[in-house]
Amino acid sequence: SIPDLAFLILMGVIIFTRFWPIRTLDAPMWGDSYHHTLIAQLIADNGGLFNSWLPYTPLSSFTYHFGFHILVAGYHWLTGENLIQATLWVGQTLNIFAIAALYPISVLVGKNKWAGVFAVLIAGLLSPMPMSYVNWGRYTQLAGQILLPVLIVLIWLNLEAKQKNWKWITLIWITLSGLALTHYRVVIFIPLFYLSFILFRYHELGFLNLIKRTFLHVVGALVLFLPWVIRLFDGKLPSIYAQQITTAANQVSQSIQEYNAIGNLSGYLPNLIWILMILSIAWGIWRRNQRSNIFSLWWLFILFAANPQWLRLPGEGILSNFAIFIAAYIPAGVLIGSATGDLLSVFGIVHNSEILESRPSQPSENNQNSQTRKLVLNTVILFVIIGISVLSIRSNLRIVQPAAHALVTRPDLKAGKWINENLPSDAKFLVNSFFAYGDTLVVGSDAGWWLPFLAQRETTLPPINYGTEQGPPPDFVSYTNELVATIRTNGISHPETLKELQKRGVTHIYIGQQQGQVNANEPPMLSARELMADPRFELVYNQDRVSIFELMSVEG
Repeated sequence: SIPDLAFLILMGVIIFTRFWPIRTLDAPMWGDSYHHTLIAQLIADNGGLFNSWLPYTPLSSFTYHFGFHILVAGYHWLTGENLIQATLWVGQTLNIFAIAALYPISVLVGKNKWAGVFAVLIAGLLSPMPMSYVNWGRYTQLAGQILLPVLIVLIWLNLEAKQKNWKWITLIWITLSGLALTHYRVVIFIPLFYLSFILFRYHELGFLNLIKRTFLHVVGALVLFLPWVIRLFDGKLPSIYAQQITTAANQVSQSIQEYNAIGNLSGYLPNLIWILMILSIAWGIWRRNQRSNIFSLWWLFILFAANPQWLRLPGEGILSNFAIFIAAYIPAGVLIGSATGDLLSVFGIVHNSEILESRPSQPSENNQNSQTRKLVLNTVILFVIIGISVLSIRSNLRIVQPAAHALVTRPDLKAGKWINENLPSDAKFLVNSFFAYGDTLVVGSDAGWWLPFLAQRETTLPPINYGTEQGPPPDFVSYTNELVATIRTNGISHPETLKELQKRGVTHIYIGQQQGQVNANEPPMLSARELMADPRFELVYNQDRVSIFELMSVEG
C-alpha cells in the first residue's frame, strides 16, 4: 500500500542521515560515550558481567544498566570490530530503531497507517531528537526508548484482551524486565502508563480486572529482575534514590533544582512541533479519541513525575526534566501522527480501522470513484512526504557537531599510540576536567579522559560512574573531586598542588587536541602555554595541538 511505501522511503532517508555523518568520526562523542565504551570493553574482556573495573579504573562494583553494552559487546564478538567503533555504530543503529519503534504504537493510537508514517516523519526527520543523541553518546536511554513503545503496545493490547494469553504475558515479563536492565529511569514511565490506562478504561474493562492484570505483569517482571535488584545494593544507587525520595520538596538543594531545570523548550523540539503537539492533544480531546487521550495523560503524568515539587511531593531529581524532554519526540510523533491520520479519515482519504466495517456499502460505480479519489490523494501525500524528507536531509546532517562534542580526535589516537610505545606502563596522567552535575562530580573535557582506553594508562579521572559505584576508599568521590578543586583554586604550579600530584603518583599531564574545551563551563584547567613556562614540567610530546608533559620531581 501507499502508506507502507511511504514508511519504507522514510526509513531509508533516516538510515542515511544516521550513518552518513558518523563515517569520519574516530570515536563516539562526549562524556557518556567513554563509560559506555569502557563498560562494553569490560564485558568483552570478562565474557560477561563483572565487578572490578581494572585495569582501566579502580572501581570495584558494577550496578549500571547494561542492555546497550551487551549489544555493543555482542556486535564486537560477531564482527571483530574494535569497541570504539562498535559503540558508535551500534548506537546509531539504535537511533534508527528508536524511530521505527514509534510506528506500531502510532498506528494503535491513530487507528490507521498514515498515523504511523507521520509519526516517523516528525520524530525521525523534523525533530532534532533523537538525532542529537549522537552528540552526547546518550545511547542507553535510546535503547530504553526502543523498548518503551513496543512494551506499551504489548501492555495495551493485553489489558484490552478478553482472555489471558500466557504467551503474550510472558513476552511482557521479558520485555519489562529487559527495559529495567536497559535504563532505570525509562522504566519509571511504565507504571504511569498503567495509571493513565486504568483511569480511562476501568468502566469498560472493570477496575478489578485491570488491577489483576497489572499485578500479574509487574510480579512476573520483578521475579526476572530480582537477581539484579539484589546486586544493586553493591553500589550507591539505592542510597542515592532513598535520599532523593525522602527529601522534602522545600529542602532540595539549589544545585539539584538548577540541574533539573527544564531549560529552553525549542532546544528539544522546534516551536512549530510543540504547537502542533498541543493542537493534536486538543484535537484528540475534541474528537473524544480515547487512545489519544490515554497517551496524552500518560505523558502529563511523566511530566509531573519529573517535577514532584509542583505538587509539593518529594523525589525531585530521580527522573530529570532533561531525560523526559529529550524524549519529547515520542509524544510529539505519536500525537501529531495520530491527529494527522484522524484528520485524513475525516476528509475520507483513509478509513480508521475501527470504523471501517460500520460504514454502509455504496454502489459499485460510486465506490470505484471513491477508490480512485483516495488513490490520487494518497499518492499526493506520498510525494509531499518524499519532498519534506529530501529537504530535511541537510538540516539533519548538520545536527551532528563533532567540533563541539568530540573528545577524541585522530591526533589523540596517534598520541595514545605514542604513549603506549614510549612511556612506562605505570605512568599516571593528570587530565583536563571540570565540575558538572551541580558541582557534585568531575567530568573530562578532552581525550585525556579516554587514556585508560586509548593508551592503557591510568589517569586522575575515573568514568562518571564513580559517583554511583564503589571505589577503593569509601570517600572516593571526594578524593577524586578534591584534586580538581585544588588545581582550580591554587593553580597547577602552586607548591601544594605539586605535592598533591606527587602524592597521588601523577607522572605526566595530557592536553588533548580539543584543549580541554569540550562542553566546559569555564576556562580549561590545564594550559599548555602555562606548563611550558614552568621548568617543573617537561614537554615530551607536542603534535597537532596534543601536548604531553612529564612532571619533574618535587623536592620537600
